[in-house]
Amino acid sequence: MDCAKFVSLLSKQTLWFARADKMLDDPLEAFSEVIPYSAPEAPTTAELIYSHVAESGSKQLKDLNKKVFVSSWIKREDQSVAMWKLYASYDRGVAVQSTVGKLDQSIRLPVGVDRNC
Repeated sequence: MDCAKFVSLLSKQTLWFARADKMLDDPLEAFSEVIPYSAPEAPTTAELIYSHVAESGSKQLKDLNKKVFVSSWIKREDQSVAMWKLYASYDRGVAVQSTVGKLDQSIRLPVGVDRNC
């Protein structure tokens, strides 16, 4: 992450989450899609239904991405120069190292929400 986000993380003691539909600079971030489908010229009833379902699914996914927030982490031992260039100035980035368990335990859940569900 860049230094500004790192300072924010320390001072606010919170992680920053980006809205999935706003992450346009990285096409693979928060990536999910419905495979486009075009019914043939003389579609069967099943093909018409599938076409409708695929169109509906695509719209629902776009709507869902407005309600999904993302904080990206990577589980690798080695470093990726390309990743650093993408998410921070190469010489001004900060790497935060943790474990899945520590990250999980650091997230405060609302009262009544079960961490193990």
